[in-house]
Amino acid sequence: SNGQHIGKTIIFARNHNHAIQLQKLFEEMYPQYMKPKKEFCAVIDNYVSKAEQLIDDLKGEGSNDNLMVAISVDMLDTGIDVPALVNLVFAKPVKSYVKFWQMIGRGTRLCPDLFGPGEHKTKFCIFDHWGNFEYFGENPPEAKPTVKKSLMQILFEERLNLAEEAIRSQSTVAFEASVGLIEQDVRALPDDTIGVREKWRQVKMVLRPDVIKAFDAATVAMLRMEIAPLMQWRTLDGYEDAYQLDLLVTRMQICQLKGSGKFHDLRGKLQAQVSQLPINIAQVASKAPIIQEIKNPVFWQCFVPAHAQEPQLVGEALRHYGSSPIEGDTPVGKLDHARRELRDIMHCRTRQTPPSTLPLVIDVTDTEEKTQQEVVKLEGLDLAAYRHRVEHALLNVFDSSPVLQRIKAGKPVDDQDILRLINKINAGDPTLRVDDLLIHFPNPDNRLDLAIRQIIGLDAEAVDAHFTQFVQKYPGLTSHQIRFLALIQKQVVNYGKLEIGKLYEPPFTQMHIESVDGVFTDDEQIDDLLELISKVNVLGLPA
Repeated sequence: SNGQHIGKTIIFARNHNHAIQLQKLFEEMYPQYMKPKKEFCAVIDNYVSKAEQLIDDLKGEGSNDNLMVAISVDMLDTGIDVPALVNLVFAKPVKSYVKFWQMIGRGTRLCPDLFGPGEHKTKFCIFDHWGNFEYFGENPPEAKPTVKKSLMQILFEERLNLAEEAIRSQSTVAFEASVGLIEQDVRALPDDTIGVREKWRQVKMVLRPDVIKAFDAATVAMLRMEIAPLMQWRTLDGYEDAYQLDLLVTRMQICQLKGSGKFHDLRGKLQAQVSQLPINIAQVASKAPIIQEIKNPVFWQCFVPAHAQEPQLVGEALRHYGSSPIEGDTPVGKLDHARRELRDIMHCRTRQTPPSTLPLVIDVTDTEEKTQQEVVKLEGLDLAAYRHRVEHALLNVFDSSPVLQRIKAGKPVDDQDILRLINKINAGDPTLRVDDLLIHFPNPDNRLDLAIRQIIGLDAEAVDAHFTQFVQKYPGLTSHQIRFLALIQKQVVNYGKLEIGKLYEPPFTQMHIESVDGVFTDDEQIDDLLELISKVNVLGLPA
């Protein structure tokens, strides 16, 4: 949320060697992120022994909360939920339409308060370096890119504002303090980072003796336009709270010089943060005098215009402090002294955690004597066992059930036919709830006959008759295309239907990585084939 480094990112690489190359390139270009012991950028694939641990770290469930960039080879394409993910980088081509959208789905997970309290995740970025959107004919609306300034850039620019305001206010103390900090910031830039190396001439120029102190118009312009953006490459090294205090105090100093009423709001914020420091910690206890001064209204009397000062508090201030309350003869100097005293203990603050949202509880108590039993959708081995049980029950009555024979032949049946079939099945297995088939084997039309077809399949001759018409329409089909058609027929015969999305998964992608789009190059043939599959899927539905 501080904008100092990129958010959680997945880079989809082509293979392991490509992933390692990308990782080395990242470390070479941004070495400041490699200094901490905990990994910032990591490769996650089948060659990495601690892949599961790295996945937990990326999710925020592991011991390393520093992992922000994951370079993946297949392992993070599907089935991984990282709510804080804000960037997807396609560094490889994707030929499967279904898989492409599954990969994009990694970024669609919601994440409340990701950018701060009340600032929820509402969007994520996709960097498509291989034209996958163009390949699949997708044209998402282009969003105007907005770059959030990092904490260190904001602080640097505010220090420039303070120096300019000090010149206008003729405050020597404020000017000298601000230009000294500005020069420290420039010298702290990581010179081994590619972004800084590209601007090294400008950096060297402003670091010449007395250039920043001169603070002429040309120098200020270079500091704002060229140097300030480089502050994003500085690492916080665990001192984010200290830099946040620096920023708050700098803004207070600017408001004090301007005489802005916003000063009192910022003062309240500073006092609230100081009040969160636990004095039972030795490091905090050593700063107890300055903490009490910040909380004492007497201390703030020197920041109030003469006409608004309270005589009693002014008298207390004079008796307590004399002519110089803490350090420095100006309010700006006093604030800077307080900042230097407090910045190293601000990380000790006891933060108030927002109240957790209680789960929504809905009273669904059924007042009737008889309640309907809830059916849980089966998966995995449980679903396979249920399918086997239903298949056994259907085969036992198949020879004596004209209704079941019509379903397998792809012929229409009505509700009365279905009722007779259910009664016949229950006569052999009274505990089997045939209606539950629609939960475990659903279809858009919510028809039980189509669910049954997914168990017993379709008659091979009925399916072949439809595909024969396709072959007759296109007599010049290659042997490879004929085998692809046979594979489709086998799927339909065994499972009663074929969802179009399944065409872009194995075993169809084993014949060609682009499945039907690669086997058939004629768009008219592809359209007719997809229409044929859709037609066969609804065989037996009333016209």
